[in-house]
Amino acid sequence: MDPLPHGPDSANAAPLRLEGAVTFALASSLKEVACRQLRGGADLTVSCARLEQIDATGVQLLLALKRDLAQAGRRLELQEVPAQLERTFLLAGLLPLPRAPEAELSTKASGER
Repeated sequence: MDPLPHGPDSANAAPLRLEGAVTFALASSLKEVACRQLRGGADLTVSCARLEQIDATGVQLLLALKRDLAQAGRRLELQEVPAQLERTFLLAGLLPLPRAPEAELSTKASGER
């Protein structure tokens, strides 16, 4: 499997896809693709469906991309994050925190158990 990121050169194309292992060895390739994405004018969607592993360098690059997009008034949306990577992405701030179901919130607010 080719671990390099694949993605559009324009904001209107298919989402960027991360595949295999995104590690320090691929950081420069990911950074190059990310820089191309920043030139577009829309939010960026990244498909992680085929992502098997990501190291700290890969996470840092995604965080920098998210920050740079936010400064431009755009969003980074990670889709289809594999279960084994959800916790890493949540702790890094790359995914929104899950919200408690409404019924659970109202029960806790009223003091019931």
